[in-house]
Amino acid sequence: MLKALDALARREGLTDAAAKVTKMDVTAWRCSCGALTERQRPDCTQQRHGGRSLTVVKRFFCCRSCKRRAYTLDSSYPSRNCAHCGGNDYDRTPLAGPGPRVNVHDGVACREALRPRGEEHSFALNSLR
Repeated sequence: MLKALDALARREGLTDAAAKVTKMDVTAWRCSCGALTERQRPDCTQQRHGGRSLTVVKRFFCCRSCKRRAYTLDSSYPSRNCAHCGGNDYDRTPLAGPGPRVNVHDGVACREALRPRGEEHSFALNSLR
């Protein structure tokens, strides 16, 4: 039981750490045709384009309209419109993504509202005396 709880605590710690990361350094490939990608493109390899490997900053974004995620390589803001909805308004988002948020109003308590022992009822508290 303790091993399972330790694994869950470790996973939660990693998730919390990933929620704080909004940019990271990655190794990218710049082809002689001008393409900048995380991996060398197969069509560039077939056409024998020259290129080089370099370290760039990868930033994560979320479309305001449709909430789809996007990222940029070596650019501070996405230069293209959203591939899904065509919008051009983006918000910075963490690596792990915001994830679904459940409010108390939906009938289920959000994480911050949960208590380790659950709801304390008056009839249960009176039975301890």
